[in-house]
Amino acid sequence: MTPRTGIPKTAKQKEAARLTNLREVLKLTQREMAEEFQVTHGAIGLWERGERTIPGPVLKLIEIYEAKNTKA
Repeated sequence: MTPRTGIPKTAKQKEAARLTNLREVLKLTQREMAEEFQVTHGAIGLWERGERTIPGPVLKLIEIYEAKNTKA
């Protein structure tokens, strides 16, 4: 849910939040994240704002990075 409205987040918004959170955990800029994922920095911005759907292969990369960076 979004904090202000209480409206449930869409799948696109959830994916955007995951990407932004991962980038912040890794302490990367959008440009650095783009280099890491081999995409344009503009794509990262569009995905983080929820303006474009994150493609499946990038979602898989996010999943891998999340698993790698959340191990105890």
